[in-house]
Amino acid sequence: MADCEPLYLANRGGAAVAAPRPISSHNDALQSLRGLAAVSVMFAHSALTLSDNGVAYFLAAKLFPGDPAVMIFFVLSGYVLAASLTKRGVSRGSVIGFYVRRIFRIYPALCIGVSAALVFYLFLFPLPSPHRAAPIVSHYSSGLSFSKIIGSYLGIDAFLLFPTWTVCVELFASIALPAIVILMRRNAVTGWSTLAGLLLISLVSGDAARQVPAFLFHFGMGAMIAVRPEVARFNPGRLGIAFGLLVLVLFHLVRFESHFLQNVPLAVQGLGAAVVIAGLIQVDVAWMRRRALVALGDWSFGIYLLHVPVAFTLSTLFDAAGLIGLPLWLWSLLMVVLTTLLTVPLSALTFQYVERPGIEAGKRALQMVQRRRS
Repeated sequence: MADCEPLYLANRGGAAVAAPRPISSHNDALQSLRGLAAVSVMFAHSALTLSDNGVAYFLAAKLFPGDPAVMIFFVLSGYVLAASLTKRGVSRGSVIGFYVRRIFRIYPALCIGVSAALVFYLFLFPLPSPHRAAPIVSHYSSGLSFSKIIGSYLGIDAFLLFPTWTVCVELFASIALPAIVILMRRNAVTGWSTLAGLLLISLVSGDAARQVPAFLFHFGMGAMIAVRPEVARFNPGRLGIAFGLLVLVLFHLVRFESHFLQNVPLAVQGLGAAVVIAGLIQVDVAWMRRRALVALGDWSFGIYLLHVPVAFTLSTLFDAAGLIGLPLWLWSLLMVVLTTLLTVPLSALTFQYVERPGIEAGKRALQMVQRRRS
């Protein structure tokens, strides 16, 4: 999933800078981008909760594709986390603090999402649902086990909550990120060589799009934006931002329609996401600073985790009650609307009462660690 650390990175307007500025203010545009990406994933998944039909397929694959949103999440994670490490200086203490903060930022909300999915699986999945989409049935067909429950709560098994695969990628990429930042900060040659190595790893990692190595390049691209001065000065402008979005969508369609060369368009999508993020750091896009969109970014992790159990619950209850019938495409649209109306306020509550306390608990835990080390 997506980066889960708040974006408190300085907006740089249109001016060229020699290096990333210290984290000092909320970057509204990037926070809004994260929220819009999470909503795109929610729309795509909720449209496909019912039996396959042409309109749902179009909504999920073409109009609201979740795949480009995930690319944005990964590059954004690399950027934010590398900037955080750079600000504090890469040392043993800062790296320990980095891992402590990640644990307390990710797991409280993850536990809520997995618990909601577990309730769905135990009590609602067994209900008769003749219009349930075949991929959902197939996903849960292997049955639940203790190891799957533990793995789901740890974020390394996507059985209960299938978007958790991105959280798994985030966790393992976070382990590698301090070393990536150290190498990239050393000098330009080492930095670009490190990025080239990550690209090679991504390209040869196999056909499985959900392998962790396949996305290391995306995190590396984000880290380069935060760490390397020559990349921080790059300003693609509004036209570049639009071009980056176009690349994300076009190469999503290439991957979606083809069973071959999956990792090449995956890497190109990473480049497109990096251009979008670099542009939004440099260019002031006024409409992306609106309060509602920024709040959506604050709630994005909850939206990403909760929309699946919400959508599955709604579709199952309606179907078990015998309410769902033809035309299915209309019900698919209704699932998108109802899932959104329920997930967004639930995510706002989760942010306020679970994620924020988790962040504060992480700060206290870090203080305890630092006191013991001193």
